[in-house]
Amino acid sequence: MEKRTYGHIKIRMKPSPRRDTLAALLMDEGFLGFEESDEGLTGFFDKQKAGEGWKKILRDAGVTYEILPDIREENWNSLWESSIKPVDWENVYIRAHFHDPAPEGKIEVIIDPKMSFGTGYHETTKAMISLMQSVDFSGKTVIDMGTGTGILAILAEKYGAKEIFAVDNDIWAYENALENVAANRCGKIRIFHGDAALLDGFPAADVFLANINKNILLRDIPAYCKASRGPVLLSGFYETDLPDIAEAMRKCNKKLEKKIVLNDWVGAKFG
Repeated sequence: MEKRTYGHIKIRMKPSPRRDTLAALLMDEGFLGFEESDEGLTGFFDKQKAGEGWKKILRDAGVTYEILPDIREENWNSLWESSIKPVDWENVYIRAHFHDPAPEGKIEVIIDPKMSFGTGYHETTKAMISLMQSVDFSGKTVIDMGTGTGILAILAEKYGAKEIFAVDNDIWAYENALENVAANRCGKIRIFHGDAALLDGFPAADVFLANINKNILLRDIPAYCKASRGPVLLSGFYETDLPDIAEAMRKCNKKLEKKIVLNDWVGAKFG
């Protein structure tokens, strides 16, 4: 079988919400992941799958970029692993299997990202972790929509939840979540490939988690509220989007109880 070759570019762009939006657009065009720095993004894409649409996205964004030498498949894992660092946030320590164990007193979550969202670096994941500190998960039923790597579902089990239903519509995220649940030796999490249509088949959630994007949240909030009998924790949107999210939640008789803002991204707890 022919070895894959990965494209490799460096985009010069300072940290900002606009940079996160650009990364999301590039992911839709076949990019697999990014290494972030203060100077910009180093992006990776499968040359056998990605088209040419990413070039137009970068032109329209008005950013400069440099095409770096291609990476052969056998060198991919070592390069990707070198870009992953542990995340120490609140009482949680998120690491990959090749990192040292968590410091004493921290709740350890092992996440091998494999180019999926939700490794703990992004502000939305951190905001959700912070919001989870204000919720009692002991003996609770939890639904985690847009689970990504499974990090929030895993953390819910470590906080004492009795059963967790985790859902993602991305097949890579679904498969990665299965692996991460196994790596953390979790026994109370069930992973599903799909979307909000699955909610009717789940028991009502005592705690509902959704870290997705504004448009999907606004579309599916009625389904989330129907599936929830307790607090709903949401993230994946900017502070300027919060009024729209709060209004959609108000129509479901859920009021904003707490918000966390990190670099213009918001996590919000409704009850």
